[in-house]
Amino acid sequence: MIKLPKYTDKYVDEYRTQIGQSVYNKAFNDAIFWKTVFPESYDGTTLRKQFFLDVLLLPINEICAKYDSVKCYYDFAFFVSLSIERIHNGERSKKNRKLNREKYINGYVRCNRYANKLLGKIVSLKNPSVSDKNFIKFQKMMRKILDRINRDVKKSINYDDIKKEHRVAILDDLSIKVCPYCNRQYIVKLNIDIGKPIGDIDHFLSQNYFALFGLSLYNFVPSCKICNSLFKSDINADIQYPYGMYDDCNFTFEISNTKGGLTPGDLYGWSEDFSIDVKGDGKKSDINQAEREIKFFELKAQYEIHKEYVRNLLYKKNMINNSLISHMQSYLATKGNFLSDKEIKEALYGFDLDNIELLEKPLAKLTKDMYEKY
Repeated sequence: MIKLPKYTDKYVDEYRTQIGQSVYNKAFNDAIFWKTVFPESYDGTTLRKQFFLDVLLLPINEICAKYDSVKCYYDFAFFVSLSIERIHNGERSKKNRKLNREKYINGYVRCNRYANKLLGKIVSLKNPSVSDKNFIKFQKMMRKILDRINRDVKKSINYDDIKKEHRVAILDDLSIKVCPYCNRQYIVKLNIDIGKPIGDIDHFLSQNYFALFGLSLYNFVPSCKICNSLFKSDINADIQYPYGMYDDCNFTFEISNTKGGLTPGDLYGWSEDFSIDVKGDGKKSDINQAEREIKFFELKAQYEIHKEYVRNLLYKKNMINNSLISHMQSYLATKGNFLSDKEIKEALYGFDLDNIELLEKPLAKLTKDMYEKY
């Protein structure tokens, strides 16, 4: 995952004007629902416009921290969206699986005033943690309640209100050209008069569960169609929130020889007996998270097709030494072209190696790691 930048103040103001007033006007016509389910949206006499603007314009973690009812809604929807596989994460012990179920119920339901208030007497299942079957049945009961809430939310907050021009503007403002999930595919826009963006605007939190964030700027993640449609889709994936990451990237690339230690042939780009490894990078607490993301997006399999690219890169790095670069510069100078070492390397590798922008070109992270490590 590549960390995403924040939107510019200018675009936030534009989005506030274009979308904010429309959302508030629709919500105003359904005020009873909003003041009942989200009490902070009501100031005692009328709906608070600032509440809706915050939902649209703040990062999701900041919205949840500011409004208790939104945090409760998030936890409620998060619990409903969890797959049983994610809850157990490969655990096979019956005892531990029961503990996993209890942990999630205690963490997201029993301590959730919002959930308890909504559930009331509707949920009659006495022991949802006793088995996977009961747990899933319990989730389905809660899903019915969540769906009713989301139907009312969508009367005011609906992604269908986003036009093609808005999606293009999002790409423009973030200045993202490459998918932050894989760093392999371009995300570019066509002329809005003749086409639409090549790439998707992913909802980090799926609209199917988290309708409240359906128009939230910081729930939009520009991504390639492979990552969004093939892997992520509507799944509540266990991946980091890209607007809240501490590091610019949480994975790194290495190469290993499939027959043993690395050989000169591997390092000079002569051999094909190597593998591209993708590993978690960062603090220990972040590495396990990164490893789960690498597995989820199948990054190792995606990058194996770039072995020829790595071979060519390593050949240039280790065969074209400073002496050869000097000869190249001398020859170009006779033609009236005076290039610095930096310009020569950028011509060879396609990147400014001293300042690689990870979201500017595909394979930027792979290039950076191969050049720096080998």
